[in-house]
Amino acid sequence: MIRALGSCVLAHLAAPFALFAQAEAGQGVPLRPYVHVWAAYGIAWLLVLLWAWRISRMAKRSAATASGSRRKLGDSAR
Repeated sequence: MIRALGSCVLAHLAAPFALFAQAEAGQGVPLRPYVHVWAAYGIAWLLVLLWAWRISRMAKRSAATASGSRRKLGDSAR
């Protein structure tokens, strides 16, 4: 459900870039060539950074859970 919502939001955010990229040369806002490519690179880097941040959060949570489990095992053995 969350992934579908994220995909929908990403599609809505990317729509203006697609429209600008498809505009004729003399119409709309004048853009430099390949602006849509740079926008795509920016979005891709943002997604990679968010993915790495999420993995680091999960790793910290996993380490905290593992150390908590070790403490509980050590306390019950006494």
